[in-house]
Amino acid sequence: MVKTRVLPATLCLAALALASTSLFAQDNKVAPLVTIVEGSPIIHKAEAPPPGVIKLYSNLGTGSDVYYSSEGWTISGPDSVVGAQSAAALAYTPSADSTIEGVQVGVGYVTGTNTVAVAIFSDENDAPGKPLKVWNPINLPTFGTCCTLVTVEDKAGLKVSAGTQYWLVVGTDAASEGTWDAWNFNYNQVSGTMSFYAASNGAWSTQNTTLGAAAIYGSTP
Repeated sequence: MVKTRVLPATLCLAALALASTSLFAQDNKVAPLVTIVEGSPIIHKAEAPPPGVIKLYSNLGTGSDVYYSSEGWTISGPDSVVGAQSAAALAYTPSADSTIEGVQVGVGYVTGTNTVAVAIFSDENDAPGKPLKVWNPINLPTFGTCCTLVTVEDKAGLKVSAGTQYWLVVGTDAASEGTWDAWNFNYNQVSGTMSFYAASNGAWSTQNTTLGAAAIYGSTP
């Protein structure tokens, strides 16, 4: 059985329409949703990174422990059975001027439309600002299985600057209004900077909590 639960009030509900370029205030925190399912004993080999790139960031594990398959941040559209948009964002600060050419995310399908929106956002006051690049992968693996990764690529690349904070956002847009997915927790449930947006009050909230499983690839000069 798949279910959701609400984390303590020190966290917040995640919600965001990725197609929007609006900025949002940061107050009135509410608790984010976590999707929980009994993990499958069947293990699939994780996909290799995109070819010809280097690892710019990763919290992914290896082998049969690439990510935590049983729990993750709820990702949902307004027409999903969850009943509201929900999204989460992971902070990323390049250590050198770089070009992002690919992303891998541990995100799984629960019900509804089998798609999701993955994006790189700029930063605005320590929260996601505007989308710089958006992908719409389809045919996600079933949530609760391991260790299939959703891989997206941009051969043209997105240039990012050393020491500047960016955000890897997993959420929904017009193509995924009926989606309920879940962004798997990283394999050893390490905490770091995440941000969540509440559609109910139009507010981002950034905090230290369990990171969504992901890797960013590209090149440096």
